[in-house]
Amino acid sequence: MPGGEHASTPEVWKTGIGRVVATRHLGTGGGHVELRIVVRLPGAERAAVALMRWVIAAAYYLISRAPGAGAGASTQKRGRS
Repeated sequence: MPGGEHASTPEVWKTGIGRVVATRHLGTGGGHVELRIVVRLPGAERAAVALMRWVIAAAYYLISRAPGAGAGASTQKRGRS
């Protein structure tokens, strides 16, 4: 890994609607977790976009309020509007 980082073995949770994969990265400056959420989307475009945005918002909401997450977390929107 770049900069002397170490990545743990990913933890995978399989669910009825998809899966969640978390990998912990440790480095000299501390660490972080990489979280990948895989959710089946409906076929209709508007419904798929709405669910995708809901998943992003829900993940952000929960993570920003987790113990030790710190105050003042910001959002950066990327991609199409």
